[in-house]
Amino acid sequence: MLERLELEYLSSGSEAYDKDGERAARGTINEALLQLLLEDPYFVLDPPKSTGKEHFHLPYLLERLEAFGQIEADDMVATVTALTARTVADELDRYGAREVVASGGGTRNPALMNMLRTGATSVRLRTIEDWGIPSEAKEAYAFAMLGFLSMYGAAGTVPTCTGAERATVLGSITPGFEQLTLPLPAEKGPARLRVEAPL
Repeated sequence: MLERLELEYLSSGSEAYDKDGERAARGTINEALLQLLLEDPYFVLDPPKSTGKEHFHLPYLLERLEAFGQIEADDMVATVTALTARTVADELDRYGAREVVASGGGTRNPALMNMLRTGATSVRLRTIEDWGIPSEAKEAYAFAMLGFLSMYGAAGTVPTCTGAERATVLGSITPGFEQLTLPLPAEKGPARLRVEAPL
């Protein structure tokens, strides 16, 4: 989040992200800035948690940069990339994770993935592609799974995962012009997902 915000700012909008992690790879991590960013109270909150622009926004970053004077653009990108890797690695260590399946644009950033592998040495790090799902299709797969769960009356959210008050069937099924017959509710939700390549 911060890496994208500051890169858009530094490049006056001409760069939306660190393509192939080139800036982070060229830059040097500013350890003092990294430590300041790591002091944010959000990082020690217990999960489930989620945040975005409502907390980590450009004014937030600029305010923290005031104490550091001029920092080279590549060094800033390297530092906030290290922040991402460090916070993820810290949480994996905190909860004793043994295997992680990463997805999204960050998996295409070699600098980020190398920092994560270096920081989370006890974790087997794989990508969603290892499971046969293209990163570009992860949301389509996720919504297909949520639709499947709803069709069978199975919860698509559970308190231990999202912080919801109770397990809940998500969304609604809206028939078209013809009658829709739903399957009988499942006695329990699925335990595994098998992805097969199309014929």
